[in-house]
Amino acid sequence: MSQLGPIIEGLAKAGVEIVGWGVNDPETPYRGDYRYLAVWKIPDRELVQQFEETVEQGGWHKYFEQINVRGEILTPGTVIGNMISL
Repeated sequence: MSQLGPIIEGLAKAGVEIVGWGVNDPETPYRGDYRYLAVWKIPDRELVQQFEETVEQGGWHKYFEQINVRGEILTPGTVIGNMISL
């Protein structure tokens, strides 16, 4: 954590935004089997990849199991249309 803190601060100055961190509610229907969650807002793919590499190089995955999901923020209509077309 001490190594990642200053690096994350640098990424924040570049535009990475912590939307929020939380604890996954154990009573959630169809709950994912992870205890914690974090939501980040990152302005472009290049910075996303830099963020992911930074976390990897910082050793985060040696201590914590995690899954990642990422994607562009879209309107509900766009996403629903995409789901229907499946």
